[in-house]
Amino acid sequence: MKGDKAVHTKLDAPARMRGAGSGFGRYGRVLISMEAVLMWVSSGSIAHGLNVILPAIAKVHGLNYAQLLAFATPASWMSVVSGYWGAKLCQKIGAKSLIVAGLLLGGVSFGCMGLANSVWAFAALFAMVCIFDTTFAFIGGPAMLASWFPEKRSAAMGWVTMGQTISSATYVPLIAMVFAAVGVERGFWVIPALMAIAAMAFLWLPAENPLQWRCAEKCEERAQEADLQAVQLTTRQLLGMRDVWLMGVSYGGLFIVIVGVISQLVPRLISLGMTEPQAIQAMTIAAVTGIPGAWAWGALGQRYGVKRSSILYALWYVVAITLHLVNWNKGTLWLSLLMIGFGLSGITNYSVSVVGERFQGRQFVSAWSVVNPIQSVLRCCAFAILAFGIHSLGGFRGAYLILVGVGLISAVLITRIREQASESAAADERAAGAWQENG
Repeated sequence: MKGDKAVHTKLDAPARMRGAGSGFGRYGRVLISMEAVLMWVSSGSIAHGLNVILPAIAKVHGLNYAQLLAFATPASWMSVVSGYWGAKLCQKIGAKSLIVAGLLLGGVSFGCMGLANSVWAFAALFAMVCIFDTTFAFIGGPAMLASWFPEKRSAAMGWVTMGQTISSATYVPLIAMVFAAVGVERGFWVIPALMAIAAMAFLWLPAENPLQWRCAEKCEERAQEADLQAVQLTTRQLLGMRDVWLMGVSYGGLFIVIVGVISQLVPRLISLGMTEPQAIQAMTIAAVTGIPGAWAWGALGQRYGVKRSSILYALWYVVAITLHLVNWNKGTLWLSLLMIGFGLSGITNYSVSVVGERFQGRQFVSAWSVVNPIQSVLRCCAFAILAFGIHSLGGFRGAYLILVGVGLISAVLITRIREQASESAAADERAAGAWQENG
């Protein structure tokens, strides 16, 4: 029995290769598509959608745009808090219920933003949007994926994160078109309508993990074994684990790199001589390459393991930013832009998948409740680090040199993460995988 457990403590290479393809199953493909929709909604509502949302609210209600933007930043910090408490709630009510509740409550909060006639009202509503969108897209969604695809999580996340990349190219034009067609106050309810449809679709799903679907008889013995052997990890225990901090700090560092580069890419390109329309077009072209990139990083992680792929991913961005810094000619500039765009969704995939690879089964949500807030805190530091580099180290060149250093440090830290899963979680993985073997 001990030897049998040892076989399952780490995914073998053939399993990874099989997972890099399809084979997700009928409901699995539906789930992946729906998770991609969640990423599309969340990324647009709390990030790039603000390019249209803030000016619209300011114009309709006569508010100060600069004040709205200033209040949006601390309101977005609520995502850090919801990362922890959302995961705890997920353990109690289940991922499926958390997603449905988050979609409905987040939809109402987003719709009401169109009625916000004061800066404080906007800040409160936007904070709720950040809380609920984080719970359904970055807590409940990954938890369901970890349950359904214990051996294919990276490949599944590769498809899911396409929704995040597509959002950067389609969300803003859609919102702008809706506002122009039906007005701002009514237009704010179009996205909630889509979210309500998504909530109903999740209610239609037969189960939130394969142990509850089509394998009750054949999986019963393995499921009982998993229940007996699963060890719930407390927050205190997790905070005492080296791997938890390595996952939080290393991938949080990569978030700093990605956010730091993409958030100021247009001003950077303008400083290199492009006009604003040219810079926006260049950024859009770069973002489009992230659609196939999302799949590619997922397939790479599935085939070679999340740890190796994450190291390559960190070095990929170090090279991309270095090419952007040297700016030898137009060719190297565009190569750096395409590399930046190609990797946009990889960080979302790997930051989740590395936790699922180390903490499997029921331990995933517990570990994610601690790792995700650590990553989020560091991600929120990206703007301060970028501002320091721009103002104190000679402009964008100094800021980007910091990002190169952060990327290299992150790569080194990732090498220190242990890949093997705990033995207590191995039974969970075998039970969850039995539906593929038997039915």
